Amino acid sequence: MKTSKKKPSILFLLFGEVFAGYIGYLIGGAWKQGIELNEFISRFNETCRTPFANYYNGYTLKAIAIAMGIYVMAFVMYYTSQRNYMPGKEFGTARFENPKQVNKVLMDKDENFNRILSQNVRMSLDF
Repeated sequence: MKTSKKKPSILFLLFGEVFAGYIGYLIGGAWKQGIELNEFISRFNETCRTPFANYYNGYTLKAIAIAMGIYVMAFVMYYTSQRNYMPGKEFGTARFENPKQVNKVLMDKDENFNRILSQNVRMSLDF
């Protein structure tokens, strides 16, 4: 099913992924085992004051992976929510067919072997 809006550009997606990875790098630099929320916030503020310092530690790769995973999930949720569903109607790719075309495929040439599906559609019992 096609989406109702234009797709985001690849450059935008890559920029968002790099930005999410960088935020994960900063979070990993501020994180340590057993840290409380207030202490984490103050350490994160400190890392944001000097964003280009070396904050690589044992938690950095995990934080980057988690931040990128969250970004990917958010993008997938955004992209899949753009579909144009019609509430109360059938989802999918179903379409109406001309009854004469349906009869051509489903109907047997001998009328005795046909089952009546509607006023205009017949189906063969040997189908």
